[in-house]
Amino acid sequence: MSTATPPDGVGIYSYSQTVQAFSDTQLANLAAWILTVGTVDEYRYPVIEFDLTRSEAAGLIDVISGLDIGDFIQVSNPPQFLQAVPISQLAFGFTETLNGFTWDIAINTVPESPYSEGDPPTW
Repeated sequence: MSTATPPDGVGIYSYSQTVQAFSDTQLANLAAWILTVGTVDEYRYPVIEFDLTRSEAAGLIDVISGLDIGDFIQVSNPPQFLQAVPISQLAFGFTETLNGFTWDIAINTVPESPYSEGDPPTW
């Protein structure tokens, strides 16, 4: 993607990350991988929320409550205003609100494609 200002590109932003590389020769590959993950050309859905007290969610309670960090999530029938194809994400974090009247789970997500298309990098 370009560094042009959005929507023509991703813009310019500073980013730093500490990595544990075996040797300095791996750093170029690690930088390329971080760039690939950060600029995947897909819509972002940073949070997918579920209200498990709704009757429509009754069949999904076991699946949603059993999710863990790194698990694959696919919204197979998204609303028309989002997109017509399934939304594939990975769970990177959770926020859960549970009391006598509510059971809400918000899943922090990232696009799944950089981790599944082809072979993820190994160095």
